[in-house]
Amino acid sequence: MAFSANQRKSLSEIYLPPVSDDAKAAQGYMGHDDFAVVEGALVRRFPVYKDGDLNAEPSGGVRQMQYRLTRGEANWQLRLERVIEY
Repeated sequence: MAFSANQRKSLSEIYLPPVSDDAKAAQGYMGHDDFAVVEGALVRRFPVYKDGDLNAEPSGGVRQMQYRLTRGEANWQLRLERVIEY
């Protein structure tokens, strides 16, 4: 969960879309997310699971989703900028 300050008077939640909003990026997703701010962008990394993988034994590598903070109509939003796998 993230918030932005509105002229030091109130807080607004910053919207982060769920992984499921991008069907291709959601393939093999079972959680275990790791978040970091890298070069001004929010980065979400998680292990990719192939069919038959156990929850503790992913074998599909790592997927990284990179988001940029943008102004929405009523609040700030994190918009998906790119997806990388390694």
